[in-house]
Amino acid sequence: MELCYWIIGLIAILHTSEAHVSLIFPPARKYNLDFLDSLRTEKPCGGMPKGDIVTTIPSGQKLKVEWHLGYAHRGGFKIELLNDQGYQDIDFTPQGFVGSENTETTSFEIDIPSDFTYKGILRLTRQATDWTNYYFYSCADIEIVNPSDFDNDYYCDKSHTGDRCQYMQDCQYDGDCQNGGRCIQNAVNVEPKRECYCPVGSFGKNCQNKSPLSTKSYNQSEYNIVPLNGADFKFMWKLMGSYQDTLEGIIVAKTTSYVALGWRSKDVPLDCQKFPLDVEPPKTPRQLHPMDCQDIVIGKVRGDLSNIGDYYTRDRSTPRRDEFYGGKDDLTAAVGWEENGVTTIMFRKPINSADIHTDSNFESIITLIWAYGQHDHSFYVDDVLKYHGRNKGVRDMQGKPSSVPGLEPISVVMNLILLLAYFVI
Repeated sequence: MELCYWIIGLIAILHTSEAHVSLIFPPARKYNLDFLDSLRTEKPCGGMPKGDIVTTIPSGQKLKVEWHLGYAHRGGFKIELLNDQGYQDIDFTPQGFVGSENTETTSFEIDIPSDFTYKGILRLTRQATDWTNYYFYSCADIEIVNPSDFDNDYYCDKSHTGDRCQYMQDCQYDGDCQNGGRCIQNAVNVEPKRECYCPVGSFGKNCQNKSPLSTKSYNQSEYNIVPLNGADFKFMWKLMGSYQDTLEGIIVAKTTSYVALGWRSKDVPLDCQKFPLDVEPPKTPRQLHPMDCQDIVIGKVRGDLSNIGDYYTRDRSTPRRDEFYGGKDDLTAAVGWEENGVTTIMFRKPINSADIHTDSNFESIITLIWAYGQHDHSFYVDDVLKYHGRNKGVRDMQGKPSSVPGLEPISVVMNLILLLAYFVI
């Protein structure tokens, strides 16, 4: 029966739309989620309200609009200016949706009129013509000013780069990564632009943590084995600690790209997507998509260097580190290595977490998802979080039992015996 449910779930996930688009510059409104679609979220900006970030742009010049694209759906894009009521004032692509001849486009230059000032919304709309009248939105708050009022002096801190400090990064140089980590640049238009990859023995966003997992070895016989895709993806796990309160997991995948494993309680309510709390939630679905409200561990490996983190996704948006949503990375150990085209990561994480928004307990019946990066197209670069094609799946499984079977009845009997003994004495 469990296998039947697993097959049904896998068929469903393989036939579901996965389009990811989000403005990089001008920067999208918080939160810059990339699955704000016309079916589930509200116009004009997918439920993302106006925030504190307003990008200043000089008039009379060209502006290069850039965006992240996680899946190259058929169709083009449109760029326009909207007023605060969400109505169009200027269409920079008046001939309709453009770019359908190259569905992998991630930038487009627009001409800002001379002697033009404006304060409002720049919106990117991306078609998905695989489905009828289906679109994705990303909005940025902007102010267009006269060149004389534009300050073009920018001094970037280590967390930003670009001629206007417009790109986020986790590091600038190797020295920004602790314990011998390397600062490695991503090859395509994604954020962060650069990330720390940690040697065996350290982990964390900047390799700041010493890892109790410090060798490239394990004894498979100690773990519960969950085969997820034949020989191509395997998950192994065991409980640790005197109270069995720590999960130690191992992912072994036949890939040189990223690997990901997520879980949530099978009984999580449909309205779990209300988080983050300060934005308008998507319309409550009739059933959750396997990616909705998932606590995810993602690992990217280059040889003996690894970047392993605690992630979350509200919906089908590209997973983001917990801190993006105001949470924290709960991993207590991590190590990864890549040999002969096989990626292995090991991690430890508490079974339970006080962070109820970005973490899920690994106990009772959980819905488990898994994925790894695809290699069959130049659009999909190793270790960049993009759509995973058929390299994914979902199944329900038993995590840590919420109570040890039979424990409560034994406790009741023992209590009765002790009570009887008390009265006899």
